[in-house]
Amino acid sequence: MSRSSRWQLSGVSRLQRHCSSCCGIDLGTLQSWSLPAAALGIVSLAFLLGFRGTWNSPQEEVLIRNEWHSTGWQMKETAVTYSRRVSEVYNADENATFTLEAAQDVLLEGVERDLAPFRHRGITLQMVEHAYCMSTYDVPSFRVQIINNQVYIAGETEGFQDLNLRNKKVLALVIGAFPDSIPDVDFVIQGSDWMPHNMNETHEDCRQQGPVWTANKQAHDVHGILFPDESWLDWDQIQALISTASKRLSWKQRESRLLFRGAPTGDRAYWLDTPEVRESDELDVKVVKEWWGAGRAEYLSPAEQCRSKYLLYFAGNTWASRLKKQLLCNSTVVVHPSPYVGFWWHLLEHGHNVHIMEPIQTPDDSGRELSAAIKELKGNDTRAQQIAANGQHLALHVLTNEAMLAYWHKLLTGYAKLQRFKPTLHADAMPLDRSIFDPQDRVQMPHGHRTCHVCRQS
Repeated sequence: MSRSSRWQLSGVSRLQRHCSSCCGIDLGTLQSWSLPAAALGIVSLAFLLGFRGTWNSPQEEVLIRNEWHSTGWQMKETAVTYSRRVSEVYNADENATFTLEAAQDVLLEGVERDLAPFRHRGITLQMVEHAYCMSTYDVPSFRVQIINNQVYIAGETEGFQDLNLRNKKVLALVIGAFPDSIPDVDFVIQGSDWMPHNMNETHEDCRQQGPVWTANKQAHDVHGILFPDESWLDWDQIQALISTASKRLSWKQRESRLLFRGAPTGDRAYWLDTPEVRESDELDVKVVKEWWGAGRAEYLSPAEQCRSKYLLYFAGNTWASRLKKQLLCNSTVVVHPSPYVGFWWHLLEHGHNVHIMEPIQTPDDSGRELSAAIKELKGNDTRAQQIAANGQHLALHVLTNEAMLAYWHKLLTGYAKLQRFKPTLHADAMPLDRSIFDPQDRVQMPHGHRTCHVCRQS
């Protein structure tokens, strides 16, 4: 049996043991699990592989820009500190990739990290009401209630693109994978690019901030609970598509330029469109925004981007879900550090599976910093190739569908243990299937029109 095969079997056994210890279920059937795209009406793979972005008001732009600039050099330190725990699971051979079982252990530790702020007092109904009626009433969000293994959606407010719908499809997949083992839970999912700005508001009946489930957050957002979001739909198909494309060119046949095609939100796009960046022979960094005019670059799919040895991860206002797709290319992913992280980002290790560059402070710095990153990698081509291989191994063999299900299951069961109340059906709730499929029932509530038993808005 090959080393890779042993790793894969070890990983499945790891997940089987985890779920068996939690609830006595066997995940052996999940080895062949795939997402039922046709049954759930999931959007096309081509759309899924596209880029996401949002528009922000001038006031939001100023706040975000100041936030990025104020963190400055701390961005890289945050990213490195966040991933330091991962180095403990590597083999003694510095060129070896993850042992799969240990890596998935560390992946699941993210659940403990996010639930830790609630372990002392637990999660009360008032805290959930705070999240529902005060923190998220004016951002894309909805409340999730799982009662007797049935999923209900309450108080959906308008979301960007179709993120709300797609996150509800993720819930359908999770409940389908564990039909009789999900405890009763009550929580709020928000779909905006950052944590709600009014998290700190309180009410005489709700003096404690409630938890909000989110796809990304900053390390200091202790009330944010990270979860595998809608960007993981059809992940097995994406893995197959991009990893196959990565085999078309050998390492030596690939272009030796740093490649980027995307549409960063906010003013970050301007950081990548400076004369120094455009004129550099080492950089193939271009913006594909529709309104970018004559300088707009031709779109390249994630699979097409595998033609380059080096890929740039550069987020907009907060984060971008493309990072896991870039890792699949077997290219060295150069990560521009950001204070925003996803649930699995503690698995990223500078110099092992990604290269974390120095943060760009101003647009005038972009050409210099990007060129410095690419020159460092070119100076040790063998090391760069190993980073690329380790990154692809992470995306292919650690971040699997089975791992996503195990993460969801541990998160739901861990959250349920912290609840200090028994969930009861909310007045705004409707069954998940009606919320997904029935156009008449899937009426989104205007902002601020949720039924609030406590924490009433003034």
